[in-house]
Amino acid sequence: MTLNECNPFIRSIKSHIVSESKSKTYALNHRLLYFTGGSGTMRIHRTSYPIYKDTAILYPAGVVYEVTVDTPLSFLTLN
Repeated sequence: MTLNECNPFIRSIKSHIVSESKSKTYALNHRLLYFTGGSGTMRIHRTSYPIYKDTAILYPAGVVYEVTVDTPLSFLTLN
C-alpha cells in the first residue's frame, strides 16, 4: 500500500507511551505510527517487524496487529 492509496488527510495526531505488550487488535482507519523511542516488535500478517526510534509503520484499516514491548514505546499515531 502506498500513501496515495490511502487518499490521505490527517484527521488527528496523538502521542502515546506504552509499557506493556498489546494483544491482537486492529484499527478502523488507515493509520501511520511513528515511534520516537523505546523498542519492541510489531506483528502484522504473520510477519514481525522490529520497532525502535524513528521507525514508521503505515497499515490499512482492518489489519490485525500485535505489539510486543521490550522497553517502553513512545510514538505518534496519525489518523
